[in-house]
Amino acid sequence: MAQKRFIIEIEHAKEAKDGKPSIGPVYRSVFAKDSFPPPIEGLDSCWDIFRMSVEKYPDNPMLGRREIVNGKPGKYVWQTYKEVFDLVMKVGNSVRSCGIGEGGRCGIYGANCPEWVMSMEACNAHGLYCVPLYDTLGASAVEFIICHAEVTIAFVEEKKIPEVLKTFPNTTKYLRTIVSFGKVTPEQREEVEKFGLTIYSWHEFLLLGVDKQFDLPVKKKSDICTIMYTSGTTGDPKGVMLSNNSIVTLIAGVKRFLESVNEALNVKDVYLSYLPLAHVFDRVIEECFINHGASIGFWRGSECLIHKISSGGFLKHTLFNVAYSYKLHNMRKGHKHAEAAPLFDKIVFSKVKQALGGNARLILSGAAPLATHVEAFLRVVACSHVLQGYGLTETCAGTFVSLPNELDMLGTVGPPVPNVDVCLESVPEMGYDALSNTPRGEICVRGETLFSGYYKREDLTKEVLIDGWFHTGDIGEWQPNGSMKIVDRKKNIFKLSQGEYVAVENLENVYGLVPDIDSIWIYGNSFESFLVAVVNPNKQALECWAEENGLPRDFNSLCENPKVKEYILGELTRIAKEKKLKGFEFIKVVHLDPVPFDMDRDLLTPTFKKKRPQLLKYYQNVIDSVYKSATRHFLCEKARKARRKRLEIRQMKSEQIMAGFKPEIGLPFTGNVHCCWKKRRIGFKEVPTGESPNGTENDSKTDTGDGNLKSELSQSTSGSSESSNQSSEISGLPVKVLVGRSEVSVEEESNTLSCLSHGSISMIGKRRLMEDAVTVEKGIVAGEFAFFAAYDGHGGSRIANACRDRLHKLLAKEIEGCK
Repeated sequence: MAQKRFIIEIEHAKEAKDGKPSIGPVYRSVFAKDSFPPPIEGLDSCWDIFRMSVEKYPDNPMLGRREIVNGKPGKYVWQTYKEVFDLVMKVGNSVRSCGIGEGGRCGIYGANCPEWVMSMEACNAHGLYCVPLYDTLGASAVEFIICHAEVTIAFVEEKKIPEVLKTFPNTTKYLRTIVSFGKVTPEQREEVEKFGLTIYSWHEFLLLGVDKQFDLPVKKKSDICTIMYTSGTTGDPKGVMLSNNSIVTLIAGVKRFLESVNEALNVKDVYLSYLPLAHVFDRVIEECFINHGASIGFWRGSECLIHKISSGGFLKHTLFNVAYSYKLHNMRKGHKHAEAAPLFDKIVFSKVKQALGGNARLILSGAAPLATHVEAFLRVVACSHVLQGYGLTETCAGTFVSLPNELDMLGTVGPPVPNVDVCLESVPEMGYDALSNTPRGEICVRGETLFSGYYKREDLTKEVLIDGWFHTGDIGEWQPNGSMKIVDRKKNIFKLSQGEYVAVENLENVYGLVPDIDSIWIYGNSFESFLVAVVNPNKQALECWAEENGLPRDFNSLCENPKVKEYILGELTRIAKEKKLKGFEFIKVVHLDPVPFDMDRDLLTPTFKKKRPQLLKYYQNVIDSVYKSATRHFLCEKARKARRKRLEIRQMKSEQIMAGFKPEIGLPFTGNVHCCWKKRRIGFKEVPTGESPNGTENDSKTDTGDGNLKSELSQSTSGSSESSNQSSEISGLPVKVLVGRSEVSVEEESNTLSCLSHGSISMIGKRRLMEDAVTVEKGIVAGEFAFFAAYDGHGGSRIANACRDRLHKLLAKEIEGCK
């Protein structure tokens, strides 16, 4: 890859060797071209981050939340750095009073609030492992984390206490103390004490440390400060151990990055704490703001703003669309967002800016990717920088981040941050080559911000940490400007029965472009040759389509309607063809579920990633059913196509013997029957019920071809079997035997023959020519038969019965010979 604008090459690429895949060049940020930023002086631990800011900015507002006045949120009320410090010391002393010392595990469970941060800082002060409990994972994950990390004390949001009680008695082996961020009810106290534990309200707990002083232990950079459990898409959560060094190194890198783009943080900045503190992304952002003496305000979760924007009450659509197009056009030409359309910013977009508080200058998105059109929209209307980042808990969040005023980075996560090295490793089984003109491969990260390992899972640590490189499992693609685009997930691949690899996440991204669906989960395995999918349709789009096509608008009923399934499958096929997907990547069957995938059913992680094992478990019966029905259809269709192909290659003229008659009322026969026998492939065509086939003038030249069979058929009737241009009586019915030579078209014969199991016309003949037209095991039809028979499957005629009996006798002999 040629030299890029925002990255520099520091190590050359390596060819594949000794079974190891090739590795692309190692790059780092152009903002670290000389070296990574040096450690901030005096900053050796997370406690130092807070302690030094208290010393520098004691009177600066640090933590704020909105006061509730008459049941309504009022203005923000702030606590200064010094006030927060005093409370943190009380919390720490109270923790130590409970007998918990350095290296102890302290759980924190609840939504973001000042008490959450104070509990965290108390852990930092006394060398405890801070163990966040996910606010969105429910009791099962909370129980697992408490037991796996051996949490002895847990700080819990008042309304989350019932969730903790659900984990009893399994967690009581480790958990000894519960501290509520608010109050404790008598019933909760009684339940907790029944298991021998102690529970405190926030104010009760602070009193435990009054008049008590505990020395703070010396903290080192290598000390673990937090164990953050990743939700994961498979199995139980993994405990990611992050050291003090990981966090302080990241802060130095973020500081270098923001200074390089002229957006350095200062003491007047305010961070709106919205993402869960249980996620590393929010944790490190708040550490960065604390390091600069800035302020952190906590969001209450009001949906008023969302409703206001979605209603469109303050946006005049025509003017808005003109303003949007004009500003986006200028930004694409290279203008900074503040200079692209200042007039429209003032008269149109200023209302959006005010809706966001009026002071927002940086909006950072992470955890899950923003759709390109959403990112473009926000960059235009928010009147602030909108940056998209990428990172994992294992990399301490920051790995890539896009740059302000660089619109060509839309749809990417930007270049690396200036404290990591990055390279791509080829993934041959998925067709990704890190050395190609468009380098693609697994993203690998190296640097001081990496985690120290998975808690109690050294085996998993060795799988992803190899020679100092962390293998993310994400497939990236370097862009011409040096930014990274996430294109796939390495671990979400499987092989179909024909040996083709399927990168399912990439396919879901492609099929997700269909506007009529909200979400899609694609499934396949090594025992099946095709893909199926569970789709969450878009309710509004589907109901509009239903109305246009004369169907009822009931959403649940529509999801069961075969016509709707056919429509959605057609739309998926359309996008697959448009994106030039391979044949085996096409979805063959869909199941429509009106209920979106959600966390309540454990189908999604808190970052809205699909939990594939759980999805399979939940939809197992659906998957089994669609594969079963689809297989029957595809086998029949496959046989028809195979026969048609052979007929196209070898089309022959054949002699036909056709017997036709007109049944009387009351006879249990519904169609005409044609008996044909020859030593080679024959042709025949069906005669409509109630009609006789047209004969030829040379009927007397009939060649029956097999006298024994003709005799058998003759004996099964009560009429004459003479082969002449005469009528004879078969059970009182006139029979005319006609002989002629004809060409049977490919279309005619392929439509006539079908699968015996479906009650259609069937034939038996030489195995190499006819096996696809007879539904029997290959081992059964093994002979070189000189007999061909066709019948209508109803068995109402004696001739049909004779043909069928003859066929069954031959099969019986063949089966006997196979024993």
